[in-house]
Amino acid sequence: MRHAMPPRLVQRRAALRRGLGPRRPRTPIASRTPQDGGKTRVSDIVFGMLAVTLLGALALLACAAVAGRLLAP
Repeated sequence: MRHAMPPRLVQRRAALRRGLGPRRPRTPIASRTPQDGGKTRVSDIVFGMLAVTLLGALALLACAAVAGRLLAP
């Protein structure tokens, strides 16, 4: 007779079935967490500048390799 159990026992049993402890709070779902509101972190700017610098260096090395092959006798 499931309907005869007290509500507290029903909640505890449901929590155990979901894999949670009886008093352990649930982890927040990603969609429920508040967003930053579009704030840009300094680390994002630094990583972006580093990526642009590395791409520029790679392009410079490629140009030097092509120019070296064209100028070689």
